[in-house]
Amino acid sequence: MQITDVTHLLKPSQYSLKCPYKLNPKYITIHNTANTVSARQEIAYLVSNRDSEGYHLVVDDKEALLIVPYNRNVWHCGDGKYGTGNRQSIGVEICYSMDYKSDKFYKALENTIEIVKQLMSEFNIPIENVVPHRKWSKTECPHRIFEENLWDSTIEKIKERGVTNMNLKDGYQLINGYHIYKQLPTQDIGMISAKGKTDYLAVQQIPSIDDNNRTHYAKINGSRFDLSSGQHYGVEISRQNIFVPNKNPDYNVFWVDADNNWHYQNVKDWWVERDEVKFAISPDVILLWNGKKVFDVQKASNDGGTRLTKATAQTVLGKLSDGKAVMVVTRLNRTLYEVTDFLLSIGVVNAIALDGGGSSQMQVGYRMVANTGRAVANVISFFIWHDLSGEKPVKPVEPTTPTDKECGCEVYKKENEQLKKENEALKDKLQRIDDITEEK
Repeated sequence: MQITDVTHLLKPSQYSLKCPYKLNPKYITIHNTANTVSARQEIAYLVSNRDSEGYHLVVDDKEALLIVPYNRNVWHCGDGKYGTGNRQSIGVEICYSMDYKSDKFYKALENTIEIVKQLMSEFNIPIENVVPHRKWSKTECPHRIFEENLWDSTIEKIKERGVTNMNLKDGYQLINGYHIYKQLPTQDIGMISAKGKTDYLAVQQIPSIDDNNRTHYAKINGSRFDLSSGQHYGVEISRQNIFVPNKNPDYNVFWVDADNNWHYQNVKDWWVERDEVKFAISPDVILLWNGKKVFDVQKASNDGGTRLTKATAQTVLGKLSDGKAVMVVTRLNRTLYEVTDFLLSIGVVNAIALDGGGSSQMQVGYRMVANTGRAVANVISFFIWHDLSGEKPVKPVEPTTPTDKECGCEVYKKENEQLKKENEALKDKLQRIDDITEEK
């Protein structure tokens, strides 16, 4: 099940109230919403109220919505400002726990099992750190799960199902803070070098790195380079450049052949006819190969090795088990170990880490979906060749961000305001009953 990112609905001005501190997740805390409304209605209420309490994810029978970024804490455990629950755990709300007339709660619980497995894989969280709200404070939450003795069976289902591979759609999507573009069947893959007075000393901003006879649907930054001189590092074979640095054994080479097969090896042993190479590049780290973690770091620059454990922005080119290539960029601070676990969760079997940090960027169509403005040495591209008969190529489809209406916030705002009023009226009524009881 995919997680829909709606974090744009929470205004930065609300962060100081609802998610003021940085978070490095070590636990996943499960909650029940204790009402009968959907995930979209829950989101609408959260972004419109002035309460500090919140959650990261809310899951119903149809979808899972992420409202607070995983790198921010939320007040959801009741264990105080410095409590482990509030400061080290991801909060997951399960909808419809007061709906005893339909099966919506059970469907939401099944969906949550899939979501929890994804989070465990992405953040390397062990099963023993998947816990109920009541672990952190005195509460009945998650009440429905314990009313029906479902906790143990829920944990067993998470164990049984193993890593759940998310089904990526073709094209662009934003999942858990990762900008992802899956290659379409009609698209080819290639590399373009920046142009300048001396090609191997040239850098350009990504939208400016272009060539003739191709329409580019997605681009990501490529290999490492010197920020001062623009000097490109390592092997670079593109339509513009051919450079192999004297068989330097400190470099690895990744290359795609004319039949779209992927290869990698040390450059000192590398020899192949130019016509057989679609493009070649020296990645910072080989992360995955044939479904196994490799972490082969390029010795010429230890930056890739540092990024294995240092959280920063990252750029990755991967290959899925179905043979399609996939581009992945995150502007959130993640280690390459964390990124690799996420790649495995979406079905990637081969993966290389490209230049990271300020260089990590992605262009989709004519829009920079992840952008720092830094000029780079080269880009990897998904493209189609122009029709030489004179027909104009199809314009790339630009990614869209869910609107308030699509998320349901506009649709349900009035309804949630009415629910809030009814709740307040009920509280007043209960208080009056308590007052009468005390008088008696």
